[in-house]
Formats: sequence, C-alpha cells, structure tokens
Amino acid sequence: MTNTLNHPIDKELFARTVKITSNEDVDPYVIDVVFNLFDEDGDGKLSQNEFIGIMKDRLKRGFGKFPNPTGIDGFKNCLRKEMFKPFE
Repeated sequence: MTNTLNHPIDKELFARTVKITSNEDVDPYVIDVVFNLFDEDGDGKLSQNEFIGIMKDRLKRGFGKFPNPTGIDGFKNCLRKEMFKPFE
C-alpha cells in the first residue's frame, strides 16, 4: 500500500485512509494487527510489495467466503476471521 508518491504508508496515514473510506475511526489495536500481518520487514510501514505479496499468497491459497458487512464492522469481521484462520 503506497500513497500517490509511491511511498510506503505508516500507521497514521493508514488510519486516516480507513477513516476517509469508511467514515469510522479504527481502533489502534486493529491497525497494529494489520501492520503485524502485512509489514514483513518490520519497518513500521506498508509498502506496495508487502501488500501485493500477501494478497498473491492469499489468492494461491484461496480466499474464504465471508459475509459482506460494510464500514468498520466489515473490516473488523474480515480481519478477525483472517487472524484465526491459521488455527483452524
């Protein structure tokens, strides 16, 4: 995930982006979980390569079928299900 200048985004920009797109504030814990899942090099930023790499891996393994709630509840629901998938 990068901004228009193709630079990796930090947690603050990610939170603002989610706020703009969903009109909801995101719990800092949720943002930490997202970054723990996607930030492969641990630099505290999400790059396009990190995001696309994870998405390609998920495509190979197949996405699960989840209900499609909207807004922050949909985001949290999706994140929660993906977090616990390795334990199934």
